[in-house]
Amino acid sequence: YNTFPEMNKLGRVLLEQYYLNLEERLRVLQFQTATQRYNYLLENKPYLLQRVNLGHLASYLGLTPETLSRVRKTY
Repeated sequence: YNTFPEMNKLGRVLLEQYYLNLEERLRVLQFQTATQRYNYLLENKPYLLQRVNLGHLASYLGLTPETLSRVRKTY
């Protein structure tokens, strides 16, 4: 930051955005049901469904693969 002061603001903005995303993810994982978590994924990150295998998605959502399978079956 001393060498490139203009990067100071950019670094702070990026860090703030990262923190807000992390806070939202923790809120979803702690206070929502499995179905609500899957709905959150569908609404906010639908591209992950085509790009990531189901085992990794289950882990990302804090679910077992079996629970994710049951939740997906309702759709």
